[in-house]
Amino acid sequence: MCFRKIWRVYQRGLERWITDLLQPVFDALISPASEPSWLLRLRIVEFTLDHEAPVFSNMRRRNSRKDSDLTGVVDLRYTGGARLLLMLELGRGRWRFKIPVLVSDLDVQCALWLKLRLAPMCPWVGTISLAFVGPPAVKVQLSPYNRVRLMRVPVLQVTLRGRHTR
Repeated sequence: MCFRKIWRVYQRGLERWITDLLQPVFDALISPASEPSWLLRLRIVEFTLDHEAPVFSNMRRRNSRKDSDLTGVVDLRYTGGARLLLMLELGRGRWRFKIPVLVSDLDVQCALWLKLRLAPMCPWVGTISLAFVGPPAVKVQLSPYNRVRLMRVPVLQVTLRGRHTR
């Protein structure tokens, strides 16, 4: 209940933070020496999270050396309606095309290590650290031009799932 309220309050800031975090990763993936060479740019146009908050379950507390640290492992499940609109710039030389690709139906299940460092003043939390305990299980739907759902095409499904989950 409390986390859902926090989710609604900080949702827009979290969207901006995730966008600012992912764009440099995408820029680093697309370099002149990378494959495929015809993929020139991958830009985040829009990222929105749904009002449905992630679900935390099976919380296990871990011991810490500092009294001000709360550390634990929690199972996280997010099946909200997050939507990511990417603009792929393809081509060579003077022939360039821009293709919008909608990434939707995000489904994430993972174990997450969480550390809260408490502070002596309001808001009582100094830092929050997060890390994946193991590889997360991620499922998405890819739709170029918001028309064709590529993850439902049987031949492409195996290839795309192998590419974006390795």
